[in-house]
Amino acid sequence: KFSLESFAASLNRILGCETDAFFLNTYLPRFKELLLQISFGQAPAIYKNPAWASNSTDALTRNFYLDSNQRSTDLENCVRSLILKLIPKSYLEDYRKINLLTDKVHWPKTPKFICTASDYDMNDFFKIWSAKKVEGGAPFHVIQHGNNFECSRYLISPEIEYSHRYITWGWNHKPNCVPGFVVRRTARPSRKYKKSGTLLMMAAFLKHNIGADTKAELNSFQTHDQQEFLKKIENKIQDQLVFRIYGFDLRFPGTLEMWHHFFAEAKIKVSIESSAENFGKSLSRSRIAVFAYYSTGFLECLAADRPAICFWQNDLNDFSDDVLKDFQHLREVGLIHFTPESAALHVNKYWDDVPLWWNNSEVKIVRQEFTNKYARYSNNPIRDFKKLLL
Repeated sequence: KFSLESFAASLNRILGCETDAFFLNTYLPRFKELLLQISFGQAPAIYKNPAWASNSTDALTRNFYLDSNQRSTDLENCVRSLILKLIPKSYLEDYRKINLLTDKVHWPKTPKFICTASDYDMNDFFKIWSAKKVEGGAPFHVIQHGNNFECSRYLISPEIEYSHRYITWGWNHKPNCVPGFVVRRTARPSRKYKKSGTLLMMAAFLKHNIGADTKAELNSFQTHDQQEFLKKIENKIQDQLVFRIYGFDLRFPGTLEMWHHFFAEAKIKVSIESSAENFGKSLSRSRIAVFAYYSTGFLECLAADRPAICFWQNDLNDFSDDVLKDFQHLREVGLIHFTPESAALHVNKYWDDVPLWWNNSEVKIVRQEFTNKYARYSNNPIRDFKKLLL
């Protein structure tokens, strides 16, 4: 990896042009992202943020109180009191320094276009650099990078509105949305199905970024439902269990201890792995994958024609009205479930012959119609991606 990055960086310094298309974290595999750049007739490049020494906190500005008036609401007064305290340092103390670096960094000065899947959200240097380029006329394209976009009733996605072109995994609900395909390639089609494979179960990730009471309640419900599912699958299936835990949750000692205690009490043989381990390899060894939440991985499995089901709480209440009919069809053929009992019954029923269900004509039609909207797969991602960007 280091040699590839060093080679691409060195080559770009020699052959790179100021008008090159700019790609950053597209979610394509690194090598394919470099090939995509070559397909545009430019030297492959791997871009890294420059480093800078952060300035000290500007306490005077941070503590300045924005005046209110008699017509101000409590919410407006609250925002006035907090806004200067909460602005990231990148846009206050360090802004001038970063702004100067955006002019000096060895990135294209007038890019043909800018394309990313996630850095519009979490990379302040990129955001400041790209804002200046967009002001100069560069098109800004965003790639869908997860499952909830345009499906969740509550997810706010301003990037869909402000991007010139938003490349989706199939849907086109808005004028600037272009139907594409699942860019992540962790799940891939395979002719070698493991009929004697494992039950690969993805645990729901714990909620850490919400209020304490709500968090405890949601985590309790999720844990209870997962444990109910595991207790209700047949013993012969329990013996084939691979239980995959979100890597971030494993940073908390109690997570692993809790699951070890549960499996010991339930007398379930299990192989526990972290989500940091290669999902594609684990999937290739499985008979069927079970997701204990509505997961990007579930869509990847559907796109790659790999047997999988999903179960979660709260029915379809968290989904937008536009998609309810499509998800209801998934429910009717057993692809999604809203109780652990239903999911376990489905796995028990088809365990000895999963393809009997997966390849059923009705199930195949539902899968194909759904993936065409929400999880398309491309056999030639470089060619197809280039068409989407031209």
